[in-house]
Amino acid sequence: MRVSILLIILLVAGAVLGNFGLQKTAAKTVPLAAVSPANFANRAMVEGWNSTTTGPPCSPSGRSICNPNLTEFRGLIFNASLSWGDCCTHDFAIYTGGFSGLKVNSTDPCNAANTRGCLAKSLLLTATGGTIMFSFKPTIPADDFSGAGSYEYFCQFHPTTMHGTITVDKNPDLDKDGTVSIVDVATIAFAFGATALPTPSATWNVAADLNNDGRVDILDVALVAFYFGNNV
Repeated sequence: MRVSILLIILLVAGAVLGNFGLQKTAAKTVPLAAVSPANFANRAMVEGWNSTTTGPPCSPSGRSICNPNLTEFRGLIFNASLSWGDCCTHDFAIYTGGFSGLKVNSTDPCNAANTRGCLAKSLLLTATGGTIMFSFKPTIPADDFSGAGSYEYFCQFHPTTMHGTITVDKNPDLDKDGTVSIVDVATIAFAFGATALPTPSATWNVAADLNNDGRVDILDVALVAFYFGNNV
């Protein structure tokens, strides 16, 4: 019975992913426009991260590249490769979700324990600094069923133009073997339909609730199916 359910929900997951228009990337280090959880690269320019000087900066046609919205996994360290691209000094700073760029300042202290404000920032990006690597380990979302977590990333010197969002889901590599495999898919399939509240279902598995909404449904299946076969 569970095998049949697994096959059905994988087919449905494929349809859901098709409707969302998601595109899987093959490599761990991904192109600038990619949204898969992984390492990424950002080029610092006043007009926007990864903007160019050959046309309207951050124009609607370039939104997927300029100030890309990224997706990462809770507990999985990601590395950002940061390069300088124009006239000015920049940095790369991660703030708590929903933090306004109007309140960001280059003198803001950064601490991973902050509940409102800057969590971490890179070294300064300058014309002579070359490429800078920055690493960060998401610690959200908490198992509170309030949805996926989020961070804001800014250049603290130009926060109104150089700003993007990082969405954080739970890691679909449930058995922590480094690969999203059929074991992970089967684990979510076993918990499919379970809910956390008001009383946890018999098959409830908090780790299988990837988008942290208090239920294991087709959206969780879609996420694990999307990253199926990926090393994470």
